Amino acid sequence: MANDKKEIMYLNIIKILACFMVIINHTNGVILDNKTISNVTFYCITFSLCKIGVALFLMITGALAIKKEYCYKKILNCILRVLVPTLGLSFIFYVKDIGINNINIINFIKLVISNPYIEPYWYIYALIGIYLVLPFIQKMVKNFTDKDYITFLSIFLIIPSFINLIRSYINIDINYNWQLAFFPILIATVICGDYIARIKLSKNTFTTMIFIFITSYLGMFLSMYLPYLNNGEVAYTLDYWSSFPVILMSISIFYIIRYLMENKKYSYKIKNIISVITSTTFGIYLIHTSINYKIYELGMIQSMFNYNSILGVIVLDVLVFIICMLIIYILKKIPIVRNYL
Repeated sequence: MANDKKEIMYLNIIKILACFMVIINHTNGVILDNKTISNVTFYCITFSLCKIGVALFLMITGALAIKKEYCYKKILNCILRVLVPTLGLSFIFYVKDIGINNINIINFIKLVISNPYIEPYWYIYALIGIYLVLPFIQKMVKNFTDKDYITFLSIFLIIPSFINLIRSYINIDINYNWQLAFFPILIATVICGDYIARIKLSKNTFTTMIFIFITSYLGMFLSMYLPYLNNGEVAYTLDYWSSFPVILMSISIFYIIRYLMENKKYSYKIKNIISVITSTTFGIYLIHTSINYKIYELGMIQSMFNYNSILGVIVLDVLVFIICMLIIYILKKIPIVRNYL
């Protein structure tokens, strides 16, 4: 296995990439306000790729966390570090929506329990569950061989996602209860990240992963784009983080980036920049949905969209990332806030 510094660098790069993909996934829909064929094509190209953001985050969690030693107290601290800012920001958005004079704590608690107040926060709920089972996952995979990993991931990650693919496209009634026979795909994705971070790299596998990525990406793209060409509507049949092409893209791109970046030498300045950006990604995830539409409404951005929608949405994505990063970077200078962002 690679040493920690090299491993952290390539994982940091994947984390930054995943964060930017999540922003694109939640922002680029504005380009469909003007449904020209070029806009829809660009949207499908970017959306198809950026669905892998969540799966990459889960795999990073596995690559970083499973190899560490976690006591139950440390697990509680991990949960609090994601739960406190999530609830805090949810409450701020709640107050903003209903007004300070209409605050009802019981009502807020009911809202948060029933659904994430901000839709993308579903991932935080999932992350809490991962932390809760992490000590048990560590014990389970501690003595896994390569064959154990491959068998486990084939049964509990690849097969369930493939079954969902069949359910989506083929008129076969596969009862959802069959999925109870499988280990949760969420946990399997985390373990997949641990495995890819451990395995020996090879050029043949790298070539295979490039082929898998290209074919799975094309499958995802065509699943969205062909219906548009046929009936004028983009299809979202595979629009979920664990769909079969998304899982294959996530696995392959994780391996590809590790292969290309793990042994790359970085200057101290570049390492520091990557480290700083990486440290803001969690905070960016938490606030980006409250920032993106405000930036979209700026006169400068609207002018760009009027001139060229594709250029406008590219600039919008970059600005959302940079502005959120700067906000979180500044907030992290506050001692108490730093512990939770």
